[in-house]
Amino acid sequence: MLRTLRTIYCATRIAVAFLVLATTTAFAATLSTDPANVSVPAIERLSEVVAFAERDDVPDAPPVVSASERTALADADDELWYISSRAARHAPDGTIRLHYWQYDDAGNWQTRTREQFLAADPALPLCFHVHGNRVTNSQANLGGWRYFTTFTSGCQERPPLRFVIFSWPSERLCSGRNSDDLRTKAVRAECHAFYFAWLVDQLPAETRIGMVGFSYGARLIGGALHLLGGGSVRGQRLLERENPEPRAVRAIFLAGALDDDHFMPGRCFHLAPTQLEQLLVARNCCDRARRWYPLLYGFMLRPKNGQQAMGYSGIVGVNYSPLLAGRVEQRDVSALVGKSHEWHACEFLAGSFLERMRQYVYFEPLK
Repeated sequence: MLRTLRTIYCATRIAVAFLVLATTTAFAATLSTDPANVSVPAIERLSEVVAFAERDDVPDAPPVVSASERTALADADDELWYISSRAARHAPDGTIRLHYWQYDDAGNWQTRTREQFLAADPALPLCFHVHGNRVTNSQANLGGWRYFTTFTSGCQERPPLRFVIFSWPSERLCSGRNSDDLRTKAVRAECHAFYFAWLVDQLPAETRIGMVGFSYGARLIGGALHLLGGGSVRGQRLLERENPEPRAVRAIFLAGALDDDHFMPGRCFHLAPTQLEQLLVARNCCDRARRWYPLLYGFMLRPKNGQQAMGYSGIVGVNYSPLLAGRVEQRDVSALVGKSHEWHACEFLAGSFLERMRQYVYFEPLK
């Protein structure tokens, strides 16, 4: 009797093991990437990525903010811009056509040109805010506006700030699996890094540039810095440069959705550090979204053993790369942000970390 029960038990365990193996194999097949290109997320909806680059329609102007918030800009000499690559494309003359708006004291967005944007005083510190994934046109404006008002409020002793909300097409895909959306946006962020790099290259060489990127926005910034350093991303390269000399950029990565070793020699964005004066990386081991980042490269039973995100584990190899040594500051924000990964990223705007971001944005001495 005991031998019979033992036989049934062993047979049951073997059957369950085969069932789990079959289910795992089928699920992995739906998420697998090209083995020949395992270091790059799969492009399963390349047609949608290309379609955004070929759109000829003008995106809607950013919505007008409430009257209670308009005074934040009217009482200072700050400038607020909204630049969109949601319908960007190459013009016949070789330039990149982006769409520009500037916020006025009356609380309205006025259409502007590239020449008007570049005509501003280069002595003023300039800060770009790049949102993350699944953000609409209006949400990009709202999230950027919150960062602008928080940075500038209570800063009368600081110089005026030019704040630019850079918006890229990150709306959620209407069809497909969740993994399709995440992988497509990873590719799209790198594609639109070209437009962002082209815009930054047009700025005068003496301009002090700050960049704040959340989630895939950090990935977009990393790709743009790599392009400015002379590299190529997704087959794109800046050929006709306005200012090819190295920049002095201060960047802030919040919950960065890029590999923690992307800036290491031989990796995707290994030339990005050549454009950095200083990099502030906020890492959060409690981030629910960044915890599953390894699944971007395919299904695995133990995601903790896979490729980690910079916003989860921090940037690796800082002390072993001459380009990164002394240029990277990493701060653990787990207690400040917790498990949250909201699109607006307002959880970062608090405490000493907020003041540290202000020092980066206003190019104050870093102690």
